[in-house]
Amino acid sequence: MDAQKIPEGEKLNVLLLGRTGSGKSATGNTIVGKRVFHSVRSLVSTTDVTEWGKRYRDREIVVIDTPGLFDTRDHLSHMHVLTEISKSIGIAMTHGNGMDAFVLTLNADDRLTEEGLSSIKFMREVFGEDVMNHMIILFTRKDHLEKDGVSLEQYLEDSPPFLVKLIRECDSRVIAFDNKDEATKEAQVAEFVKLVDEMRKGNGNKPFSNHLTDRVREVLELDRELNYEGVPNATEKQCVAIAGGDAIILRSIQAIFLRIIAHAMTLVWGYH
Repeated sequence: MDAQKIPEGEKLNVLLLGRTGSGKSATGNTIVGKRVFHSVRSLVSTTDVTEWGKRYRDREIVVIDTPGLFDTRDHLSHMHVLTEISKSIGIAMTHGNGMDAFVLTLNADDRLTEEGLSSIKFMREVFGEDVMNHMIILFTRKDHLEKDGVSLEQYLEDSPPFLVKLIRECDSRVIAFDNKDEATKEAQVAEFVKLVDEMRKGNGNKPFSNHLTDRVREVLELDRELNYEGVPNATEKQCVAIAGGDAIILRSIQAIFLRIIAHAMTLVWGYH
């Protein structure tokens, strides 16, 4: 098989996680195949709200880019986290039955800290341990590693214990991206999709779902029956309404996550 050819298969839902500066939005643009997400090098999050984009070429892939929800405790707002998590899951569930991959983006140039991986702890508290069976770790700035003559495997040899543990819990699903080199982007996306497909196969070819996502699907179906019956492109319009943040349906999704997100924020960040 051509190394640059994306494998054929079902539509994929991909949720990008990561702190500001991790290369999350640039990674989303690489996967989608065009500039959809705002991506600049910045110490301040340039993604304030959840965004989403679609790749149609070769394989349909829905990419959801979360804002810098997990930067520091000082920047956290319970309502903001609740709203953007609700949007993320709502957008994903309009396009399928769950999340095919949660992708944690880490900058290979950064000094990794355990606090920097708090987003994983938060997602585990909200969605349960099964989320790790659908998790991929993606390092950006692969070009910087190559410039130093270091492979991803060599780079990971000096990983701190907490990262070694996380990689083991992800069943060693680790990949690296160079989001600048246009000549290699398609090959990188093909490698990424193959990794997602292998992970899906290990999960019985089923996306991540649980009682929370099941409830979200139920309210989405009811919303479509009430507000979108007979409307062309109903799924896309419902998705746009959720992302816009003003739809009544979003408040229904927030109600599903309200207590569990408050509990998770208290456990992970001591939020009161």
